[in-house]
Formats: sequence, C-alpha cells, structure tokens
Amino acid sequence: MGAKPSIRAGPVLALLAIVLITGLLFPGDAMFMSDEALLLEHALIANHQPLNVFGISLPFTPARAGLQGFRGYEGPFAVWVYQIFLLMTHNPIVMVAVRAVLVSASTALGLAWLARSMRLSPWYAPLSMLSPWLWVYNRALWDNSFGIPLAAIAVAAYADFLITRRRWPLVLAAVSLAAMSLVHLMSAPLIAALGLHALLFERRSVARFRWGLLLIGILWFCAFSRYFQTPPIGNSVENLPNVTTEPGWWNPLLGGHHLTAAFDWLPSTYGHLPLILVVCQAITLLPHPVVWMGMGLAALRVRRPWRSLTPVDHLVLLALAVAALQSVLDGMVRVGPEPLYFNATWIVYVILAWYAVDALCRWAWKPAITVHLPVAAYVAAMTVVLGYSILLIHHNGGTRSIDYGTVLEDQMRAARRIQQFSPKSPIDITYSQSLLSG
Repeated sequence: MGAKPSIRAGPVLALLAIVLITGLLFPGDAMFMSDEALLLEHALIANHQPLNVFGISLPFTPARAGLQGFRGYEGPFAVWVYQIFLLMTHNPIVMVAVRAVLVSASTALGLAWLARSMRLSPWYAPLSMLSPWLWVYNRALWDNSFGIPLAAIAVAAYADFLITRRRWPLVLAAVSLAAMSLVHLMSAPLIAALGLHALLFERRSVARFRWGLLLIGILWFCAFSRYFQTPPIGNSVENLPNVTTEPGWWNPLLGGHHLTAAFDWLPSTYGHLPLILVVCQAITLLPHPVVWMGMGLAALRVRRPWRSLTPVDHLVLLALAVAALQSVLDGMVRVGPEPLYFNATWIVYVILAWYAVDALCRWAWKPAITVHLPVAAYVAAMTVVLGYSILLIHHNGGTRSIDYGTVLEDQMRAARRIQQFSPKSPIDITYSQSLLSG
C-alpha cells in the first residue's frame, strides 16, 4: 500500500479542529435522557459510600455494576468514569465538554494510528471524524458510547502490534478490550475475534509477554467477577415498553452507519428538510456499498495461504470475522440495526471501507474522477449535515423525539424553575418528552 506515511501537519490540525469544535461548541446541547441521569445518580451514590479493603479505608466505593438495558446488563466502566468526573465538578454541562474532548481525542488518535499502520493517507482519519453520529455519541453522558474510543484504540494498538511485535501495543489492546467488556455485551464480537486471533496466530508473542497480560487478566477478573455477581444498580427500562425486534442476522450490512449522516429523527422532528440537506444525506450513504466491497475483498484473502498474509491482510480478515460474529450475536439476541448497536464494532467497518477505497484508488480508471470526486462530494455532504444538525439542535433546543429529546441545558433550566415551587404548592408540574425551551 505504498510507503509508510510520515506525520503531516494538515491532517493533525484537521483532527484537532474537529475534536475541539465538536467537543466544545454548545456542550449544553447534548442529549440527556433516563440512562444519563441514572448513571450520574449512581456515580454520586457510590462516591458517598466508604469502602474498607484490607484495613485500608477509602471515602468512596467503585461501582460494582452498570444499568440494565434492553439487551442485558451493562458494565460499571461508565459509572467509574463519572465517579471521577464528580470529584472535579457537579455541573453536567462541564462533564459533557470534558467527556467530548477526551472521547473525541481518543477516537481521533485511534483512527490516525490505524491509518498509519495500514499505510494509508493520514487524511483518512479526519474525514472519518466528520460523522454526526460520533458528534452525538461522544458528547452523551452515556455508557454504551464508550465503546467507540475503546474499540478504536484496541484495534489500532493490535494493528501496530501485528506490524512491530512490540509489547506495549499488545498490552494496550488487552487493556482496551478488558475495559470494553465492562461497558456492554455488544463488545463481545470484537473481543472474541482479537482474542482468538492472538491465541491462534500470535502464540509466541503472547507467551513472551505473558506476565503483563496475566496481570491484566487478574485485574479484569476481579472487576468482572464483582460485576457478574452484582445485580444492576439501576433499571433504565423499567418505565419503557418492552422492545422486541426481528433477529439481526443482516445487521453487519449496515455496519457503515457511523460513516453516514442519515439521521432519521431530523425529518420526523422538523418536517420537510431543505432539498440540499436531503441530497447531502443521500450522498453520505455511499459508505454502505463501499463497506460491502471491502467485505468482498477481505473474503478473497481467505483463499490465500496463511503464511503469505501481510499484517494488513490479517487486519481486514479480523474485521470480516468481527462482522460475522456480530451477525451471530445480533441474530441470537434479536438486536435491531440501530447505530447504537454498532458502537463497539464500528471501527471494523471503517477498516473495510478504507481498504476498499484504497483498492479503488489503485485499480480504478482515472481515480481523480471515479474516486476522488465522489470522496470530495461525500466529505462536503458530511460537513453540511454535521453543521446543519449542530445549528438546528442549538436553535430549537433539541428534538421532539426519544432519539435525542430536549437538550441538557434546557432540562437544567426547567429543573431550576420547578425547584422554585414548594412541595406543598397546588401547582402540578408535568412534562412530556418534548421541547421545554420557550
């Protein structure tokens, strides 16, 4: 795939701008629903519960478990993070800004590192960061979306290890995968694929670094066993209807979700959208067929002798294996194709898309017309939809749908107004999932 690219100022500055703008612009416009409130509540409670371990007293207790979601129990990782946040501030808007910058920066680092390992142009990373889905999830004080940066770092670190055989990338990948297991069940396909690959094809390296990996395993077992034996500390779905859906056997075909800007809640909330936005949203669907092409190209690598496979070949085959395992998991637990269910595996579809685009650049007739021009149109469309979404939500204070809802700042303003009334007041305060501003 060409010479290994050096660090260039342009892509780095572009990544920095995207991280800062999407993270710090209007942090009060973040979505804030039942899960976010429950996570902060339980983090606050855990911070006020003393713990005595081996005669050592701590003023707080690390949470043992997370919430109960539609598809099983969620791990305590997010609660641990918010326990740390609460030591610094009790202002949710400040937490949103801090979380958004940290998560976006980690995701950007993972993408840039991955592009370098795959010997691709460093511009692949900032172009993939233009996703409005990343903007929404990176700012949400949620648990599920921690899978986005952890998956990016885990895969990028493992890709570096496949190339360099250095110890610290393998250890970092193991730490990231261990953390993912304490976030959500949906991380299982990625953890299983990378774990099995390491055991089957990298046994010597695993044996060479066994003590560091063993320590990570022991710490993970201590945390996971406490989580596994503890009931969820909150039920995020107790007041919501039971959700059932068709088996998600075909969900990986929509794995390019996070590379698109097809927000279905924009038209459902604001009615007819401007024609330019509709066209831009349609253009951003291009990654879906590109991912399918990447799957096909990866499948062709299966026929090669294993000893002749390059590290990049192993990486794209791992991506294909994760997609296959996700198909099995989503089919068994009846998970729908919503983007939130790809937060732990999104990075493998980025790999497949990058792999296909790189192949097109090398094989296509007149790449400047057949590849570069569509990519430029895609980047422009993603930028338009991202900017429009940011400004529209800021102007309207959110959406009239459960997919996003009223923005955090307006909810805080409404809470302050409600607190002005005495509990004995004859005024009955009621509200629904709608815009509270104005």
